[in-house]
Amino acid sequence: MSFITYQFILFLPFFVGNRFSNAVISVGGSLRSMKTCGTFKGPGKKGQRIEINCGKGIKGRFVQVQLRGRGLIHLGEVQVY
Repeated sequence: MSFITYQFILFLPFFVGNRFSNAVISVGGSLRSMKTCGTFKGPGKKGQRIEINCGKGIKGRFVQVQLRGRGLIHLGEVQVY
């Protein structure tokens, strides 16, 4: 298990930016023990780079990016530090 100490950087593809909103980024040791790292209210912009800071850090193996409500997620890249 890793300790997520700093942030997530999400890259939105050029065709989907404005549909990315109300996102919750979570980290956990299993899918049943996820803790919220941060949120993004949005809406995003095409090709946007979004940085989510986890504060003091969260220990975990899994990262979950989820939209509140209805919608689809298309991410170009996710970097975890």
